[in-house]
Amino acid sequence: MKKKETVGVEVSDTLSKKRLLRAVSLSERLLLRRLERALLCEDEIDALLALCAEYAAELGVSEKEKKELLLRVEALRCEDLSKLVGMIGLLLDKEAVLRGSEGGGGGGASSVCRFEDL
Repeated sequence: MKKKETVGVEVSDTLSKKRLLRAVSLSERLLLRRLERALLCEDEIDALLALCAEYAAELGVSEKEKKELLLRVEALRCEDLSKLVGMIGLLLDKEAVLRGSEGGGGGGASSVCRFEDL
């Protein structure tokens, strides 16, 4: 079979394309799980920040100590959401290129969905 250059990787047959698509699909699932977990953590940390602020006010903690406490809680955020969103967009673009190289969806830049459009 004829070799094609696809997403920076030489693809020699349909099996290799299927493997690449599977890898992209698994990577998307992993990133989406991390994004969901990060969003749940964000909600919990926001609730914890509100609780800390409330207790600090009740206990008469100084503004300096209150800011210190809130910064420590804020530092617990576990994921960089902007990096996750960027990686998901990149994977969607790579998947569109791979599918286009299979002849399965037109491919090309005009058919690639932007993450912001979802």
